[in-house]
Amino acid sequence: MTHVVSQLKDKRQQLTELLAQEEYSTENFSAYWQEFDQLLRQLCENPQQTPDLQSILADNLQWVSLITEQVTSERSTVAARMLQLRKGKKAHQSYGDNN
Repeated sequence: MTHVVSQLKDKRQQLTELLAQEEYSTENFSAYWQEFDQLLRQLCENPQQTPDLQSILADNLQWVSLITEQVTSERSTVAARMLQLRKGKKAHQSYGDNN
């Protein structure tokens, strides 16, 4: 099971590096996240084979919480920008209709 723990660390690193990019692929994020989830599930299939499973899961839960918070913040920022663009587009169209 130490191989799975190592794969989990690698997948976390991939996700962290992806999120550090200014504009990252949401498709890649989704694929990496699903792979991370599968590795966690694999780790939990035989809990007696994984020493310190509780600590590993707690560490990953803390990391998932941080990533979730980051992605939620980014989503809110994007939503606000999209709303601002729509308002600008609507104002531009309204100005064009009135002139």
